Amino acid sequence: MAGWHHALTLIVCTTFTLGFVSSGSANSTSKCLEAVERSAFDEALDANCQGLENPILSVAEQAALAYGQGRALYGKGQFDAAIQAFDRAILLRPDYAEAINWRGNCHRRKGQFEKAIQDHDLALKLNPELAEAYNHRGIAREAGKQYESALQDYNRALDINPNYASAWNNRSTLHWRMGDKQAALRDITEAIRLDPKSSWQYFNRAKLLAASKQYEKAAADFTQSIELGPEEPSGFFYRGVLYSEMGRRVQAVQDFDQAIRLRPGVFSGYFRRANEFVALGMLELALQDYDRAIMIKPDDFDARNNRGLAHRANGHLDQAIHDFDQAIQSLPKSPVGYYNRGLAYREKGSYTLAVADFEQAISLDSRHHQAYAGLASLYAACPEQRFQDGVKAVDYARKALEISKDAVSLSVLAAALARKGEFRETVEAQQEALSLQQQQTNPSPEAVRAMKIRLRLYQQGKPFTVPVNGFSSPLALTRVKAQHVALPHPPLGTRVS
Repeated sequence: MAGWHHALTLIVCTTFTLGFVSSGSANSTSKCLEAVERSAFDEALDANCQGLENPILSVAEQAALAYGQGRALYGKGQFDAAIQAFDRAILLRPDYAEAINWRGNCHRRKGQFEKAIQDHDLALKLNPELAEAYNHRGIAREAGKQYESALQDYNRALDINPNYASAWNNRSTLHWRMGDKQAALRDITEAIRLDPKSSWQYFNRAKLLAASKQYEKAAADFTQSIELGPEEPSGFFYRGVLYSEMGRRVQAVQDFDQAIRLRPGVFSGYFRRANEFVALGMLELALQDYDRAIMIKPDDFDARNNRGLAHRANGHLDQAIHDFDQAIQSLPKSPVGYYNRGLAYREKGSYTLAVADFEQAISLDSRHHQAYAGLASLYAACPEQRFQDGVKAVDYARKALEISKDAVSLSVLAAALARKGEFRETVEAQQEALSLQQQQTNPSPEAVRAMKIRLRLYQQGKPFTVPVNGFSSPLALTRVKAQHVALPHPPLGTRVS
C-alpha cells in the first residue's frame, strides 16, 4: 500500500577500521554513527561537518567521515547523494568493505538490484565475515525474487552473528513469502527477543498474526509497536485495518484519525476511514473522505466506486452514476463498476440501462452471480409491465443459485417463480430463503420482516411488484448487495540494519 510503508529502522553500528586517526575526528565519526542509530540524521550530518572542520585529516579519517555522511544521507532517503559520499570513502580506501556494502543498499533502494548485489559481492570478497553484507545481499536477492539465494544469505548472516535481530526479521519475511508460516513466526519472535525495543519487530509480527487470523494477538503487537514508536503512522494505520476486519469500526476510525494526523495527504488513510464511515452509516463523513482521497488519486477505481456506493446509499443516484462512469473509464474490464452502475440505474427507474450494465458485468465475468440476481429481480418485480418476464427471471435466478446459494438468491428465485405463476414452488423457495436469513448471525429484523411480507403475498397467489422507483426500498430485498472494494493486507517489510 503505497504511502504507508513502515520506514522505522534500527541501525546496528557497523564495525570498521579507522586506521590511525586523531581523537577529534574519531569522536565526530562516532557521534555521527550514534546519531544514525537513533535515526537522528540531521544531527548525524552536523557531527560529520564538525569532523570535516579539522584542518589535519588523514586519509583514513576522511574516508570514515565520508562513510558517516553516506549513512546519514541514506537515512534521509537521499540515495544519489549517499552514493557520492560512499564513492568518496571508497576512493580514499578501496578496501572499505562497509562503504561498498552500504553503497549496494543505495542501489537496491533505487531498484537497481544487480548493481546492489555486485557491491555486496565485492564487500564480502574484501571481508567474508561481514554479516551485514550477507543480510543486505539477502534483501536485494529477495527483492529480485531470488528466494533460495536470499535464504542462504540470511542463514550465513546468522551463522556469523546469531544475535543479529534484523537478519532474523528478514528471514521471517522470506519464510512467509515462501509459505512457511511457522518458521516465519518463529524467526520474528526471536528477533523480538533479541531487540525488544524495536517497534519494527512487533509491527511485522502483528502483520504475520493478522494474516493468520490471530486477531487479538495481532492487535496486542500493533499496540506494542505504537507504544514504542508513537510518532510512526503505520502502526495506527494497520491496527485500524485490523480493527476493521474484526468489526470494531469506531476503534478503526480512531486509529485512522491518528494515522492521518501523523501523515496527512496519504490516499489510503482517507479511503480506509471513508469505508468505516460507510459501515457506521455516517455517509456525509464518508463522502468527505472519499472526496479527499479522489483529490489525491483522481483516477483511482476503488475510490470512485466506493464514493458512488456512498452517493447511492444517500439517495444521490445521478452523482453515484457519475462516479461509476469514472470508475469504469479507469478500469473498463472490471465487472464491478458495471454491476454497481446497473443497481443505480435500476433504482432510478432506467431499466434498459440497468439491463445493459448487468449483461456487461456477466460478459466480463460469467460467474458474477450478483449480476444474474440483479437481472432476475428486475424481470421478476419491475413496476413497468413491459419488463416483467417470468421466464427470463427464473432463468437468471437459477443461474445465480448455481453459483451461490444464499437467502437473497433464493428470495430472488421466489419472486421469479411468482412472476411465472408457479406459486407452490414460489412458497417453498421463499420459506427456504426465510429460514436461511433467520439462521444468519445477527439477522437483520428488517430483512426478515420483508421476507415474511412477501411470503404471505405468495401464499395468496400474488406476485411481488416493486413500487415505482422502489428497488431501493427495504421491502425490495430482491436487490442484491453492492460490491464494495477494500484494500488487501499490506506486505511484510525487511530491515536493512
